[in-house]
Amino acid sequence: MAHRILIVDDERELCDLVAMDLEAEGFEVTTKYSGNQAIAELKAHPAFDLILSDVRMADGDGVALLNFVQTMSEPRPPILMISGFSDINEAQIISKGGRGLLSKPIDFDVLIERINKEIASK
Repeated sequence: MAHRILIVDDERELCDLVAMDLEAEGFEVTTKYSGNQAIAELKAHPAFDLILSDVRMADGDGVALLNFVQTMSEPRPPILMISGFSDINEAQIISKGGRGLLSKPIDFDVLIERINKEIASK
């Protein structure tokens, strides 16, 4: 059975490109283009193995998504955050419940390594 990943980013092209790459690696991927869309998806279908989300988005940011996931019942999906901004650091993300921060542009090999590590540790 394929592991399910929710990708959330308001940069649609990036979101869709990462989704295609992850699907080629055998993951089942759902994409959403805002934090609010992701929250609605999680309310309807909470069984994801991992969430990959941008930090800053116009319609419900990644921090709001992190806060929502913390209210979900166990098991909660781990969240890896991504950002192109240098003023956000990994310690901030981890303190809010995230599992780490990856910088944009995304290094696909690093992304796959982190995803596999997070899924294996669930």
